[in-house]
Amino acid sequence: MKKLLLLLILINYDDVYSQKINQNFFQFSNHLGFSEFEVENNFKVNALNYTVYLGKEFSFEKSAVIINVGYGNYFYDYNNLHDKSSFIDIPIGYRLYVSRNNPSSFYSGLGINNKIMVNNEIYNSSQNSTIKGDKGYNMGSYAEFGFNTEISSNLKFFIGLNYYSDLLQSGYTNKTKINNQINLTLGLNVFKKQ
Repeated sequence: MKKLLLLLILINYDDVYSQKINQNFFQFSNHLGFSEFEVENNFKVNALNYTVYLGKEFSFEKSAVIINVGYGNYFYDYNNLHDKSSFIDIPIGYRLYVSRNNPSSFYSGLGINNKIMVNNEIYNSSQNSTIKGDKGYNMGSYAEFGFNTEISSNLKFFIGLNYYSDLLQSGYTNKTKINNQINLTLGLNVFKKQ
């Protein structure tokens, strides 16, 4: 068992440290999708969501570590209540490319997403009133796959799908869970001109 563990560490060490690191670009992306939005002991509904991200990809030969900061909104209707919940998202992920040296390549990845609810406005259409809702924190995992292609020497376009589901929630009066979220992802990797 110790030999197997040592072998795995050496393979990962060689994979990460033998590759050329390219940190000369940033990433802009947006996600549009649907999710289950649940307020514990109250209701569970389907919500529309969109998020825009700005981040950085720390690239290796066949893989990358991606850190983004985003702002997103979730919208749903439930019994004359119309909700808009706003989150700051901080996903951190690992992406593996099939063939990074080609102008086009498929990719897949895994990561952790931290969501901080910063605003929650609930409009009651039957009473014509707006109330401020709960604030809190969600942490979840995501999996993604997609395709990227070179547009020019300093610009790559990518399109993909990702799946997100909550692992834990904190700070809410009633736990707010976001599960089974599926997003279409569109984005650009921008390289500095050499």
